[in-house]
Amino acid sequence: MASISYHEIPKRISSLMPDAHQEDLCIHKARIDALSHTDLQEQIGQVLSQYQQQADIVRVLKRDKRNLTEDLTEKAEETSTKAKEPRQNDPEDQGLLQRTNFKKAIVAYYGIKEPNVQRGYSWCHILGWPIRNNLVKAAHIVPNGLTGDEIAHLFGSTDDVAQDPRNSLSLYDEIELLLGTGVIAVVPELGEGSESAWRCVVLDESRNEDLVIPGPEQNVIHVKDLDGRRLTFLNANRPRRRYLYFRYIISYLNHKRFNTVTATQKMELRRFWPSGGEYLQRSTMVTLARCISGCEIPEDLIQGKAFDGDPKPAGDEEEHAMSASSRLRREAETTRAATMARIAAAGAESSMN
Repeated sequence: MASISYHEIPKRISSLMPDAHQEDLCIHKARIDALSHTDLQEQIGQVLSQYQQQADIVRVLKRDKRNLTEDLTEKAEETSTKAKEPRQNDPEDQGLLQRTNFKKAIVAYYGIKEPNVQRGYSWCHILGWPIRNNLVKAAHIVPNGLTGDEIAHLFGSTDDVAQDPRNSLSLYDEIELLLGTGVIAVVPELGEGSESAWRCVVLDESRNEDLVIPGPEQNVIHVKDLDGRRLTFLNANRPRRRYLYFRYIISYLNHKRFNTVTATQKMELRRFWPSGGEYLQRSTMVTLARCISGCEIPEDLIQGKAFDGDPKPAGDEEEHAMSASSRLRREAETTRAATMARIAAAGAESSMN
């Protein structure tokens, strides 16, 4: 059998194609022939780079699928076990903030107990009011779904952030949702003496007229009423600055992702973080930003607030950043869906009344 030259193969294959396809193939071949060797290699390199990025994302998603499957299995087993156990009533029921070790730690850390608040009540740091326990959430500032390795790459430490009471605020449940969706943020302002004061700012002003607390006209609280409100604490303990800065940056990236232009412009133009500090690892945050929003973080938002970590294998760092971004994207989608559901329910209730 006669051998076929490599250069003859395209022509032999193209002869079997329809005329229109043969014409397209000729045009494409002419464009390639017109490229210099350097230009051709550069274009091939770009394609290979895009392929590698997509392959990395697929690899991380496959790994996350295994993790999610394990989490769902454990949750199902836990639910099944609880259903078989007799329900026990707690005569000293302290409400939502005292049903887990984390919530109990928050209660102790922030002094949310008698005589500061009466029995059956908790505290909202943003409103500065005592509120019934069942309406208060222990808000994680850094999502508790991030793994230890992901936390280490972000903050440059192996601290147990998920169980750190400084990674929390005690918030009325509607306000906790506003913080989670980035409608509001908590930012520092210089207080008197050595303590730092914190205030709430509204980032997404399109939500200004949304109700936070309905009621008689003189008691109604809208989102716009939270803007500039100073947080009220019951003792000298405060949340950790780096955790709130991380939440602030994640809010910015989610607003970029969902194209909330008014929020991103406000965050870019105003200096909500007047003081600096080495809060987050720069290289990990850069990768995180690209994976969550497809954009770069403006230098003004991270200048003086990021540090260069110890040299690590590039693949290892990127893998953890991509894994963390996948979890954070899911958290944003879940919280956003919950918000839309609440808004729809409130609208339906209003129309019925």
